[in-house]
Amino acid sequence: MFSLTGHASIEPVPFHEVEMTSEFWRPRLITQRKVLVPFAFEKTAQGVAHLQAAADFLEGKKVEEHRPHRFIDSDLYKVMEGAAYLAQLQDDPELEAAYPQLFVTNEEITKNRDQARKALKENAHFKKLTDDRAAAYRAQQDHLYENDERLAELKELVENEKAQSKNK
Repeated sequence: MFSLTGHASIEPVPFHEVEMTSEFWRPRLITQRKVLVPFAFEKTAQGVAHLQAAADFLEGKKVEEHRPHRFIDSDLYKVMEGAAYLAQLQDDPELEAAYPQLFVTNEEITKNRDQARKALKENAHFKKLTDDRAAAYRAQQDHLYENDERLAELKELVENEKAQSKNK
């Protein structure tokens, strides 16, 4: 709680608990939901294609001629943020139906992520890449410890500390 004069206080409220009812803001929010968001999604359709290419890649599908562009993608993210804000303020089945791939539940996200992780773990090529990366990292660490006395001393101190902790 925050008090400006000691007589009145201001208490923070989560944005999703705020309802715009004024004759000034409410019509603008409706215009944003009905006109601006669909127009903005139309203008950022290339960013949606980039997201779809990324999803396809994660599913193991071959993605041809995909060139991500950070500004196009960041514009899409801002449009998605605005649409999510408007959807949080009021359920909008039309908006959700028009862009179903953007309105998913946490459960769907978790399920899809878990499926993708499982598929990656079972993918021999991915496992080899992971193993190769781990071996390269270990070789890099070994090289540093072999060629830098101070790092070698620090490593020895850490290992001794771990050993003493285990013996306690």
